[in-house]
Amino acid sequence: MSSYISDYGVTNPDPATIERGPKFTIQPIDRVYEPEDEFGLTFIDCRADSYPAASYYWFKEKDGTMIQVDPAKEKRYTVTNGRLMITDPTSTEDDGLYQCRAFNDFGFILSDNAKLSAGCTLPIYYNT
Repeated sequence: MSSYISDYGVTNPDPATIERGPKFTIQPIDRVYEPEDEFGLTFIDCRADSYPAASYYWFKEKDGTMIQVDPAKEKRYTVTNGRLMITDPTSTEDDGLYQCRAFNDFGFILSDNAKLSAGCTLPIYYNT
């Protein structure tokens, strides 16, 4: 069996393990959450394909500047595999623009901004 040199410059590569910087597969999108949600949670997603796997940071706009969301300091925030989860969101603290940063040893990328805002679900009334 003959071997060949791939586009990656290596012989018979496994594309899943070619070292590369992150590329978004899921960009965050605007989201409306219900403050009175029975679970008391909302989230924004971003995901990147990379090898090794990407790590993620989230930023929130405050006074025109993007400030890093720090789950170590603010226990209501959790970041898992690109998902920013907010427990008990409030419009005064959590509404605004968010941005995701994905990075590994080969680079980093910044997502599009996503707007998080409070809203509510109205009951549907039927005429009978």
